[in-house]
Amino acid sequence: MKGNFKRLDTDRNWEYYGKNDPYYGVSTSSRFRRENINEHSLREFFESGQQYVNFVLSVVREHVDANFKPSRSLDFGCGVGRLTLALASVSDFVTGVDVSEPMLSEARKNTERRSVGNAEFRRMDSDLSTLHGQYDLVNSFIVLQHIPKKRGELLFRELVKLLKDGGVGVLHLTYCNINSTSAVNRTKVAAREMAGQVFDRLPIVFRIWNVIKRRPFHHSLGRTSKKPEPPMPPMLMENYDLNCVFRIMQEENCHSVHTRFTNHSGHLGVILFFQKKSLKMW
Repeated sequence: MKGNFKRLDTDRNWEYYGKNDPYYGVSTSSRFRRENINEHSLREFFESGQQYVNFVLSVVREHVDANFKPSRSLDFGCGVGRLTLALASVSDFVTGVDVSEPMLSEARKNTERRSVGNAEFRRMDSDLSTLHGQYDLVNSFIVLQHIPKKRGELLFRELVKLLKDGGVGVLHLTYCNINSTSAVNRTKVAAREMAGQVFDRLPIVFRIWNVIKRRPFHHSLGRTSKKPEPPMPPMLMENYDLNCVFRIMQEENCHSVHTRFTNHSGHLGVILFFQKKSLKMW
């Protein structure tokens, strides 16, 4: 696997992050790199998950269902359990699913370290067939944007189907790159897309580019200062068609919807808070 990355081979790429740098794969800050992880940074990492869950419940109870209290919750793209463990504190039981077995292994260790007894972790397949029954809450944050759109749309529908009647979905996705509005930036975006296609067809090109990008130089001497870091797999940033997303929600009887916008370094996104509930229309 090492170094042989493809931009759209996302399952394999997340396997790499889970094995080599799991916390950085979840939150791309240098303080969560493997060499920087310590008790303080881990506390900060998991506290951010609890803050997110507190935010989610406050928004749901204010705008979707004032009496909402999840019994059975699902965390899609759970990684090392940052949000899953926080959801366990407000749910009777929570299931975390992820494509990366090394991520899941680390998540299980975190449940043991934190003495959490009401959480389980499962590896997902292409149609979520490892999940059974329905859920009061289905959550996914900063995950779908890293999945190719066609596959992500299918997964979005499956996640909505997993909601019980009256259940609440909290699903995040990106839909636009704010840096692509000007003609110059549109050219840059087109160039990146073309480069991505080259990387997909010729992984060795991406490997060489990644080594060069991560290789530190002494500019005055024109030579490297130390051994270059190993190449890291690309993180796909995919924009979704909101027309398609809203059609799926309407077809699956999700009529009560609240939105909150996000902006991650110019990638505009939206968190969709919605309730699955059959309604009689006039």
